[in-house]
Amino acid sequence: MSRVVNSSVSERYWQRVRIDRLGRLQVELRPDAQAYIANWAGVATDLDLQRWLVNQWHHSQQALAGLCLECFISNQMRDFCGELAQRFGKDHDFSRDELLPLVLLEEATNAETPPLLQRIRDSFDPERGNLSTWTVRVVKSDRLVRRFLLERGIEQVTDWLILNRTNPGRLERVLRTLNATATERQEAQRLLAAYHRCYRDPLVQQRAAGTRSRYPNPSDAQLLAIAQQTAPERPPALPQVLAALQQLAQHLRADRIRARGGSVQTVQLSDTMPLAAPEPDNGSESDHFLAAYRQQFDVCLDTAIAQTIEHRVTSFQQGKQTPKARAKAQTKAENFLVALHAFHCQSASMSDIAAQLGLRDQPSVSRLLDLKHLRADIARTTLSQLKQRVLALAQAYVSPDGLRDLEARVQTVLAEEVDAAIANAQKEASTGYNRAMTSCLALAICHYLDRRRSAQ
Repeated sequence: MSRVVNSSVSERYWQRVRIDRLGRLQVELRPDAQAYIANWAGVATDLDLQRWLVNQWHHSQQALAGLCLECFISNQMRDFCGELAQRFGKDHDFSRDELLPLVLLEEATNAETPPLLQRIRDSFDPERGNLSTWTVRVVKSDRLVRRFLLERGIEQVTDWLILNRTNPGRLERVLRTLNATATERQEAQRLLAAYHRCYRDPLVQQRAAGTRSRYPNPSDAQLLAIAQQTAPERPPALPQVLAALQQLAQHLRADRIRARGGSVQTVQLSDTMPLAAPEPDNGSESDHFLAAYRQQFDVCLDTAIAQTIEHRVTSFQQGKQTPKARAKAQTKAENFLVALHAFHCQSASMSDIAAQLGLRDQPSVSRLLDLKHLRADIARTTLSQLKQRVLALAQAYVSPDGLRDLEARVQTVLAEEVDAAIANAQKEASTGYNRAMTSCLALAICHYLDRRRSAQ
């Protein structure tokens, strides 16, 4: 609800908050801005004044109108940073004065990106909400602010959005890094699947119909449906279901933050800090694209692993004409699968695998697995599939001209990420045995082999 403009509110339009060269907070009084607002009579609310200022700034090129908006935005930035520090600073070791230079920076960090304050001023639309809300939303989505908070274990994503974007493959990999038992992993997979059916799928349908809203907490009816699907005979109590979902999301959140170089002591910012009036949360396009890209990467990696392993198994049989040769090839294929599982899922050494399979020595197992070519085949297949999916995905986010430029660069960028995943797995495999493998490639291979076994 718009509030009536009074003297204390109007001060925010002519008092500019700045950071001096020594990093100290200063409030600069602008009499020219004060006089400019005073000359316009008849404003009843904050939003009315903001609407008039935006009109004067965009359509009449009134510099003082832009200055008034900047003053208001700088005050809101100061308040937002102060509340962030008050709520999270003690537990996450930061102060308001550390945040302020990031948001009040008045010089562009590069030629293509103007200062944050100017971006807020120029993108504000009073027909979609008030300037306080818009300022908070843009500040929270700023790259530097997000990085600052992430490094301190504060992520601006709700538990429900994390669970919505998690596929079974990623959940399996995260749980394996936590050394969860097979039973615990199965229970978590059932819980995630039930959550997707009862919460995510209806929400996707609502959004497809044009309804855009925040991700609310699951309703009692949804929690009851999840409970009945996970344990039909003895459904758990609703608080237990809610706690289990939140715990699952926390594991996933910690993995996300750890992978991006942040602290693993985590808190979600969105649910705990309603700093401004609620507004439809469509999420930034970059967030949606990155989430969709990460899901496509996981899918392509899983598909490439399945295709590569099955091709290797089939290749053992090719050209074998006699029953004896086919039997020998079948044994080799079975040994390959056992060795692959023992190496990636049980952290067994090549020597131990050789003894288990009755092979001569460690080099025999190395030749059987041929991990170098196996990883190369997986990388090549992943890259081929991922490139096509990313280009298709980018059409919704990039202009036609930008898409042509992207196509020229995407091969190199994606190749670097796939190569990094393969290199990480190779490095992990060479550091020793009797330790759980946690690289995305090793976990994905293990997950596929487990699913293959359970299907037989």
